[in-house]
Amino acid sequence: MPPDPKIKQQGLSRELSERPKDPGTFENIPRVREIAGDLGDKRVKDKVIIITGANSPIGIGRASAHQFARNGAKAIYICDFANDHLDTHKRELSSLYPAVDIHTRQFDAADEPSVAAIVSEALQAYGRLDIFFANAGISSRKVFWEEDTEGFMKMLRTNTLSVFLAAKYASRAMLKTSEAKPYPQGSIIATASVAGLRSNAGPTDYAATFWDGDQV
Repeated sequence: MPPDPKIKQQGLSRELSERPKDPGTFENIPRVREIAGDLGDKRVKDKVIIITGANSPIGIGRASAHQFARNGAKAIYICDFANDHLDTHKRELSSLYPAVDIHTRQFDAADEPSVAAIVSEALQAYGRLDIFFANAGISSRKVFWEEDTEGFMKMLRTNTLSVFLAAKYASRAMLKTSEAKPYPQGSIIATASVAGLRSNAGPTDYAATFWDGDQV
């Protein structure tokens, strides 16, 4: 049997070797770059989704909203404490995916009544909640000895308490069933950081909000 042909090693992946195409802009905001192939509209078809931390033009929240809309979501709530760009994101998403209901909501993701309200609103409007992406988060550039108690607790509140509240209310809502959703199910997603695993990967207060004791 002839030996296996040698495979020439490539130094870089296709994504790193080829310059990504310029996606252009939408109302002076760069469009979201698309790297993965089109998966069709089956992945989250007819699902109702809540995303926090979705205001930033270059953030994970906005990019996720585009992916969910592209893959068949029925409704997406894009939420943030700030609302500089939420309406722009809604217009862009609605122009690209007119079949998807896009809602914008401004609230503090660490405020319990606000989280309970958005979950309740989704249930009342659509009778289901399928995905809650707890993506809200903040960071600081302060070194350890410059941070004060107020700043430290604000970081914990935004980055950690918000995830707890999302899980608390979304988990109950995902138990609701209907003819369209015969079984209780759903996905609760939280954004993490390497700063919770490795020292000096981020400011101390920021790293504390993602700390994983199993990794110490």
